[in-house]
Amino acid sequence: MMNTAFGKYQHLGNLQSFQRTENGIELICEGDVKVILTFYKSNMFRVTLEHPGYPNDLLTSPLVDRMWEPVALQFQEEDIHLRLDTKDLSVLIHKMPCRISVLDARGNVINRDDPGMGIGWDGNEV
Repeated sequence: MMNTAFGKYQHLGNLQSFQRTENGIELICEGDVKVILTFYKSNMFRVTLEHPGYPNDLLTSPLVDRMWEPVALQFQEEDIHLRLDTKDLSVLIHKMPCRISVLDARGNVINRDDPGMGIGWDGNEV
């Protein structure tokens, strides 16, 4: 956790457990913080953060109200990370601390959490 002039900014800690879902994965990190990855297409997924004390009132109707085709996901658990693969993307979920990297089909990093910060929040601001 980092104290700033604007409050107490917190970052994801280590991955404690995970549960595969039909279209992705739910991660539980230190402090009962939940990160949900939901795949809607082989090249499109959503990351949702839920942390204790703050309700999850996200705008979901554009995604939920649409019928999405199932996405073929391959899953691997390795010592330092989890891996979800589609035909277009690979998502690496690093365990200690929990950080997410996204690679294209050729293995090029197209997005990566900052190793020192990752996903974070200050109160209900993510």
